[in-house]
Formats: sequence, C-alpha cells, structure tokens
Amino acid sequence: MAKIATFIKYLFLGFTVLTGGIVSTAEAANLFVPGSPAPWYPDIQTAINASTDGDVITVISDPIPYSGAGFFNVDFNGKDVTVQAGDAAGNPAPRSVIIDCNNQGRAFIFQSGETNRAFLDGFIIINGYAQDTSWPQDPAVDASGYGGAIYIKESSPVIIDCLITSCTADAGGGAIFCDENSGPEESQILGCDIGINPGSYNFAGWGFYQYIDINDVNDVNNLDVNDLHQLGGGIYCRNSSPVISSCNIQWNTSAGSGGGIACEVSNANIWNCSIEENDAYVEDDRIDQHGGGIYIKDCKDRGPEIFRCFTQANAARWSGGGIAVQDSNALIEFCSIYDNHCWASAGGIYSQGNPHSDPNTDPNNPNIRIQNTSIVFNWGYWSGGVSSNYGSSTTFSNATITRNVASWSWLVGGLEAYGGWADGNGVAIWDNIGEEQKITAEVSASAMGMEFGGPEMEVFGVNPSMKFSYSNIQMFDNEGFYDPTAVWPGEGNINKDPLFVNPYRRPYDFHLQSTSPCINAGDPFADYSVEPAPNGARINIGAYGGTDEATSSDILRPVPADADTDLEVNLVDFAILANNWGLEGTDIKNKMADADNNNIVDARDLAILNKFWLWVQ
Repeated sequence: MAKIATFIKYLFLGFTVLTGGIVSTAEAANLFVPGSPAPWYPDIQTAINASTDGDVITVISDPIPYSGAGFFNVDFNGKDVTVQAGDAAGNPAPRSVIIDCNNQGRAFIFQSGETNRAFLDGFIIINGYAQDTSWPQDPAVDASGYGGAIYIKESSPVIIDCLITSCTADAGGGAIFCDENSGPEESQILGCDIGINPGSYNFAGWGFYQYIDINDVNDVNNLDVNDLHQLGGGIYCRNSSPVISSCNIQWNTSAGSGGGIACEVSNANIWNCSIEENDAYVEDDRIDQHGGGIYIKDCKDRGPEIFRCFTQANAARWSGGGIAVQDSNALIEFCSIYDNHCWASAGGIYSQGNPHSDPNTDPNNPNIRIQNTSIVFNWGYWSGGVSSNYGSSTTFSNATITRNVASWSWLVGGLEAYGGWADGNGVAIWDNIGEEQKITAEVSASAMGMEFGGPEMEVFGVNPSMKFSYSNIQMFDNEGFYDPTAVWPGEGNINKDPLFVNPYRRPYDFHLQSTSPCINAGDPFADYSVEPAPNGARINIGAYGGTDEATSSDILRPVPADADTDLEVNLVDFAILANNWGLEGTDIKNKMADADNNNIVDARDLAILNKFWLWVQ
C-alpha cells in the first residue's frame, strides 16, 4: 500500500510540473521539523507558516510521538506544500512519524483553497478530537464537531498513506470530514488505513454520550434528533465528492449511520477499498442507524461510485449491514458484499426511496445499479441479501446473490422489494435461507409486491414490478420446497443449480464450474469479449459474467426462441410456437414455446421469436 501511495504522489507531482501546474518560479525548498535554525523549524505549523508553494516539509522519523502546540490543529493556510514523514535527507519514510493530538484538537486542517498540490504523506495520527461544546450543530453553521483527525473545506488536498486511529468527533467524520465544496479538483484520500485496530477505533457521534445523559428521560426527550449529523465513523463526505482509493476502512463506529463511510449530497468515488468490521449503532431508536459499512444519503445527482471494494463483516442496528442508500443514486460495481449483518432489512445492500406513507411518489429516484457484484453470507432480521424499498429502483447486471439469511418476519433470504422496484439480467439468486433452517422464497416483494409459490405468481399491493431476464432464480412451492419445474417469468430465465465451485466450505468460491448451466446462458446480445476463450460467444450468468474471471467453456445454449434447441431459430421453431399458440400452464405441449416463461404462449413469445429470427449459435 505504501509503495502504491508513494508512486501516486510522485505521479501527481510530475504531472503538475510538466503541465506548468506549479506557478511559482522560485526553487522549491526543503524544510525540516523539529529543530532550528532554518531550514529547521520547531513544529509543523511554524514550518508551514515559513513555506511557499511547492516546498517540502519533512518531519523526522521518531518512535516517540510528536505532540503539543504546532502538532495539532495544523492549518495549511492555503499553502500547496508537501508535509511528509521522512529522514534528515528529505527522503520519505511512511508511517515513521506519529502525531498524537492528545484529544486537544484535530491533526490537520485544509480550509483555505489548497489544491491537489497540497500533500499530506505518511503520518500516523492518533487521539484527534473534534469537539463541539454547543453540540449538536449543523456543519453549515459550525463544523467544530466534525472531522476528528482531518478537516477539509473548500480545498482539495491529497492525503496519502496515513494511518488514522483513536480519533473522535462529537458529530460526524470520526477520522476525516470532507465539508462542502472540497476544492475545485476534489480531495483525494489514497492508500490510507482508517481505523484498523479494534481497540482504538475512530468514532463519530461522541457528543451524544458526552452531552446527553441517556439514563435521563427528560434529557433524551429534549434532544431534537433532526439536528444530528452523526455520520461516518471513518469518513464523512458532505456536499463534496472526494476520491477514496486503495484504503482500508476498518473498525470505525458511528452513533448513527455510516459506520465506515457516509456520503451526503456527494458524488464520491470509492475505489479498491476494503471496508470491514465497521458499526452503525446508537442507543436511541429515534436516530437512523443504517449502513454499517457505507451510508449514502440525498445523493440525487450521479451519486457515489463504489468500485472493486470488499465490504465484509460490517453491522448496522437498522438496515443495510454492508451498504445503505437513502433517496440517492449509486453505482456498485465489481464488489464483494460478504458476511454483513443488520437487525432490520438487508444484511447486504439496502435501498430506500420515499417514506412508507407515500411509497411511489417518485419512481425514478433513487436508482441503484449493481453490476458484477457478489452478495453472499449476509444476515438480516427481515431480509438477508438485498432490499429495495419505498420507491427505490434497483437494477442488476450480472450479480450473484447466495447463502444470505433472513431470520424472521418476511423471511426473504435473497432479494426483497418492499414498495420498491427490482429488475435486471444475468443474476444468480440461489440457496438463500429464511427463518432458521426453513428455505423459503428466494425472491419476494413482501406485502407490497409479489410472492412466489411454485409456478403461480400472486400480485397484490401497490407495486408488482420485479422483472428479470437471463437469470437463474431458485423457485419454491407453497410449502417451501424447491420446485425444479417452476421458472421466474422473463426471457431466458432458468431454475437450475448454478454449480458454484465451492459454496459450502472454506475457502469459499462462487465462480462457476465448467459444467454450470449458467455458463453461456446470459443475454445473447451482451458483450462477452472479455471472457476467456472458449466462451461460446455468449456471456455467463452471475457476478463474473462478462469479466476476465468468467469460467470458460465451449458449451452452446439455445436462445429462448429456439423451441427445438437445435441452436437455430427458423420455421421449425415458428411451427412449434404456432402449435402451442394460446395454450396455458400444463396444457402447453412444448415448454420451449413459452419463451418468456409466463405460462402462456402468446404475442410476447412471438415477439421474442421475431427478435431472434434466423439466429444461428
């Protein structure tokens, strides 16, 4: 991680020099801390005050922590300088300097327009504290209680290879708070470890315990929870869109939502991060406690992008043990959502749109896209894997939802849509579990959508919309037993054991075996070019479909309109469709004539035949 972060830093420096990004014509100076006289300075703040843009300030490696005046609440004062841990020759030495704030304040502050040429590189920061004696306050009014270690506002510094732990904020952002308009280029947090140690985690929302006696009923009742922004035990992004890349976000806690990361009105990019063992929990049920790993709120623009992240073993007292999205757009791509927990809906991923009282006010907002993602071993009280609620729309493209558990209530182990929408293709939903050991419906819309019992679909309530195609969805009869004869309605869907490589014992592996029915069974028009050869000229179903991790095989699958399964769509298939025209259920002579699996051969099947006319595999 350190080598990657150092490479990124010098890549930035090289780019700015080559493009004329550093406008100063003076030669950059090397300053050192601690010492005297110049270029040696007694503390970091004094060195920054004496510096000019482009200078490099090196804090000399020492096993003894630096603390006291000039080593906490260090303000870059608009200077585009590098502050790094290193040796007396000016060489960087990441993680060799400890800044101990002794709970006297934050470590570093960026609030004067610093750009991507301001670097903070290679420090260990402990015991930072963002205190708000007038808690609770909105950060737009007073942000003193936000960002326990680092505070960023209207600036865009690059923070590289830092370890931040044992830091606390009375309000939000236990380690880092990226406040509104964090710079023209946006801040970057690269190769950092946020939290890491279970005995010295970062914490957001300490003010709730500092200024409220939770055993005093009057004290608790007088608190207006609408004033609270106890978000982001590790990082809180508000009206800002930082790049958070190659970071470990682990063992952070929020007395509210977003145990690891919270994004509010943000288009943050969260890339290649490990987000593990974070917690969203507070002893007051009036306070939202969603998103143990990541919490996304009111991001109605593009929304955050979560790319190639490993989200594991996070917990939320309410919904979304791994990720929770409220009234926001978001993209979750090439991620692994494993073994997260919650005590309401969706141990894995939870999405919520409009309030329960008006679930369909705006069906176009929010919208979550989940692509090439595995959602496995998550546990929730009401639903296990994914839940799309109250006007939220969740779209899947190549995903695997398996081995998730719902312990009670609606018993939806795999995918739930409660007043929300869910659709997609290339999805494998298999072997999820409901109450205790009873296997129940894998896919359900609960009381406001639809439930499945065998081949029959009962639609009731306000929202029956769950549409899937080219997916493998396990089906059950009314008694809760697997029904191999039933198929979820939709073009190209199947109901067959996906034959994962090793789903039941460690090390688990949810790639497909070479004989899996999911191989070369995805959307015939989807891009399969990245899949290793032989690939049957067709994408696989599941999280690895369309990627270089797809299982290769030369198996050829008939398309839905190929009623005689000879890998060609022609007059023979038309004749089979005509011979079954208008037939329903068990009266259908050739099930392949029912191309959309809705138990009736009709105009929709004819349209699919037309779509694939003269198709040759």
